[in-house]
Amino acid sequence: INIFPPYVKGNDPKRVECYCNDVQGVFVGLLDTMVLSDPKHDFELENKKLHEAHQLGQLTHYLAVDASPFRSIPFFAVDPRIIPLLEDMMLTEAFLHDLIELTSGIMKKHGDTFFRDHRGFFNEVLADMKKENFQDTALPTEVEAVASSDNRGAVLNGVTLILERLKKHHDMIQKINHK
Repeated sequence: INIFPPYVKGNDPKRVECYCNDVQGVFVGLLDTMVLSDPKHDFELENKKLHEAHQLGQLTHYLAVDASPFRSIPFFAVDPRIIPLLEDMMLTEAFLHDLIELTSGIMKKHGDTFFRDHRGFFNEVLADMKKENFQDTALPTEVEAVASSDNRGAVLNGVTLILERLKKHHDMIQKINHK
């Protein structure tokens, strides 16, 4: 008889990696939408996928915190980097949610004209995201300087911020996997 169910292992970086990959998948889907500039796009799919990623993140965080009291038992020991990483990833998820809402509003108001000017930037980010080891790639070349009060600036800065954060998360996951 097992005292603990087999899935209760707080130190499993595979769960953390799945969560990060789910958030990254939503980001890639949003970038695809920006490249295609479809003004009729329904952003509910991105919101639904992000909600599913959020649920996985919450479960992963719960299991890591729940296993923390058993840290003296090697099987349950939680790498001290996992919980801060999960909390940081949840913040990235919140930024992505805001970017989805901003993009949705812009597409409804301006249609495809808004993203057409920056299609090269979005294509460059999207190409990097689709690489197997995208965290090793450099950030996209210059982003056109736009006023911070301009929605374009908010979108471009949001994309860059999320890209940087996802790279950082994947780098940390690799370090945890190779400890």
